[in-house]
Amino acid sequence: MIRAAGPAYVSVTVSEYQGLTDQPSHDLKQELYEQVRQDSGEPTGLTSLKLAEDELRTWAHLFEDAKWGIAISSQDGQKLAAVNRAFAQMHGYTTEELRDRPIIELFAEPFRSQLGMQLECAHGRGQFSLEAEHVRKDGTRFPVRINITSVKDRHRTPQYRAVHVEDITQQRLQEAALQSANLSRDVLDRLLEGCQVIDFEFRYLYLNDLVVTQARRPKAALLGRTMMECYPGIEDTPLFVVIRRCMSQRTVERFENDFTFPDGAQICFELRMIPVPQGLCILSLDVTERRNRLAAIVHDSDDAIIGRRIDGVVTNWNRSAERMFGYSAHEMIGRSIDALFLPERAALEAQLAERLIRGEHISHFETKYLRKNGKELEVSVTLSPIRSVDGEIIGVSKIARDISELKRIQLQLVRAKEATEAVNRELEAFTYSVAHDLRAPLRSIDGFSQALLEDCHDKLDDEGKRYLRYVRESAQLMAQLINDLLELSRVTRSELSQQPVNLSVLAATVVNRLRQREPHRRVDVQIQPGMTTVGDPRLLTIMLDNLLGNAWKFTSKRAQAQIEFGVTEGSANPRSYFVRDNGAGFDMRYVHKLFGAFARLHGAHEFEGTGIGLATVQRIILRHGGRVWAEGKVNEGATFYFTIPPKESAT
Repeated sequence: MIRAAGPAYVSVTVSEYQGLTDQPSHDLKQELYEQVRQDSGEPTGLTSLKLAEDELRTWAHLFEDAKWGIAISSQDGQKLAAVNRAFAQMHGYTTEELRDRPIIELFAEPFRSQLGMQLECAHGRGQFSLEAEHVRKDGTRFPVRINITSVKDRHRTPQYRAVHVEDITQQRLQEAALQSANLSRDVLDRLLEGCQVIDFEFRYLYLNDLVVTQARRPKAALLGRTMMECYPGIEDTPLFVVIRRCMSQRTVERFENDFTFPDGAQICFELRMIPVPQGLCILSLDVTERRNRLAAIVHDSDDAIIGRRIDGVVTNWNRSAERMFGYSAHEMIGRSIDALFLPERAALEAQLAERLIRGEHISHFETKYLRKNGKELEVSVTLSPIRSVDGEIIGVSKIARDISELKRIQLQLVRAKEATEAVNRELEAFTYSVAHDLRAPLRSIDGFSQALLEDCHDKLDDEGKRYLRYVRESAQLMAQLINDLLELSRVTRSELSQQPVNLSVLAATVVNRLRQREPHRRVDVQIQPGMTTVGDPRLLTIMLDNLLGNAWKFTSKRAQAQIEFGVTEGSANPRSYFVRDNGAGFDMRYVHKLFGAFARLHGAHEFEGTGIGLATVQRIILRHGGRVWAEGKVNEGATFYFTIPPKESAT
C-alpha cells in the first residue's frame, strides 16, 4: 500500500506490480503528488512531501516496468490517463497514442457492449476481475484477464481506476492442448489396435493396454526406456530402418512385420507408422491368423503359386505347383526357376524379368513351361514384384494356371466352327439349288394347270376342274414354303446391323400394308408410341410382319377384331414387348410346338400359312440376344412376348 504523510492515503494495490524501474510520466507524477499534498493537509510540510515523493517514485518504477499491462483511468473512468510500456506493446500502440483514448475502444464485441453493465455492477467495490477480448491496433483480437482496482481519496470516494491486464493467449492454448491431449489419450486407450508413441530418441512415451499384451511385457518395463534398451539388436533390423526413416522424413508407412518372441512364438503384425509432434505413433494389429489363412489358401490353391528371388532362386512352391510341374517343393526350393523354361523362350523370360524389376505387373501372359518328365505344359501366368519393407524389389510372385485343357477345347471349338461353316456353305448351296431347281417345275405345274383350265374349260367336267385347282393351290403352297425356307435361312446367316430402331414406326408400316391388302376389314389396332430399341431394322421388320400378320390372320373371324402392340416395364425384369389379339387363340398344352418349323396348331382349311413364321420370329429374337414366349386360350386370343436386351448384351 502506498501511504502519504498524515491521515491521507491513496488506496492502490502495489504488491501485484513488482520488478518495475522507470519514471512515470510528468503529468501522472505531478497529479499524484498534488493529491498526496492536498490529502496531507500540510502544504508546507517538507518532510511529508519528501516522503510522498519518494513513495511516488517507487510506485512509478513499479508501474512503468511491469511485465503485465497497467493503466490508470481518468476520474470519470471512461478514458486512459496513463499506461505503461507493457500495456501499450500488448495492444500495438505507443503510450502517447493511448493517452486520453476511450477505454471501451480496446474491447472486442460482445464484451464492449457488456462492459458498461459490468462496471455499473462493480461500482463501489474496491477490486474486481473479468475475462474478455481486446482488440490490437491492427484489428486482431486476443483474450485477456483484467483486474480493476479503485483509487480512493481519504473520504473513501473513488477517484481513479488502476487497470491490470494480462494476455492469456498462451494459457488458453495450453488449456486447449491439455484438453485435446486428454481426449487423444482416451481415444488411444480405446483403440482396437496396439498403440505406442516413441520420442525422437526412440523412447517409449505412451503404450495402450493392447500393445502391452502384444509385447508380452509389463508396461513398467517399457515406459521411459528406449527401444534399443528393451529389444537389444533392434537397431540392426529392417524394421528399425523403417522406423528411423519415418522419424526423420516424417512419412507414413504401412507394412507387415514378422516378430519372433523369446519363447519361439512367431507373430505377424501389420504396422502403421504415423509421425506425431512428440515423435512417432506406431499402430500394430496381430494378423497372424489372417496370414495363416492366406498361407492355407496359397497352399491349397488350384493354381501353381511360386515365389522366387530376383536371381531366379525359388523360395516358395505350393501343392498345385508340385502337381502341375511334377517337382516336389523339396526339389525346387533353392533351385533356379530356369528349370521350367523352354530354351527357345529364355530370351522372352529375360525380358519379363526386366519389366518386373522396373515394378511392372504382368497379367495373364500365355506361355509354355517344361514339366519334370520333359513334356510341354501350356500355362497362363501372372507375375508381380515382391518388395521389402523399405520398398526395394527383392523377388517375384508367379501364379501359373494350366490352360492345356482350355486350349484343347478352344481347338475343338475352332474345328467345330470350321465344320459348321462348311456345312452352312453346303446348306446354302443346297438351299439355292432347291430354290432354283424346284421353282421352275412348280411354275410349270401352276402354269400348265391354269392353261388347261382356260384352254380346255369346255372339255373338263366340274370334278376335273376342281382337281386342277387343287394342283394349282398345292404348287403355289410349295412355292410359298420354298420362299419361307429361304427367308428363314437368310435370317439365320445374315449379319446383324445394330442401330437405333423405332418399333412403333415399324409396326405402323406393317399394319398399313395389311390394311391395303384387305381394305374391307375393320380391325382396331393400338400401337404404343415411342417404343425404341437397338437392333437390325430389316430383321425386326420381318419379325413384326410375322407377329402382326398372325394376329391379323387369326382375328379374321371376329366381328370386332382387336390387336395391340405395346411394352411392359418392370424393376425386376427387363422390358417385354407384346403383340396381343382377341382371335382364335390356342391350347397352352401345345405351346412348346409353336416356334418349331412347319408347326401348325390350326388346320390349313381354317387359316392359311406354312408354319414357318413363328420359327423365323424366334430366330430373329435369339440373334438379338432376347427370348420369345406366348400365352393363349382357345377362342379368347393370344399374346406373344419378346425381349431385346441392350446392344452390349446381344450376341
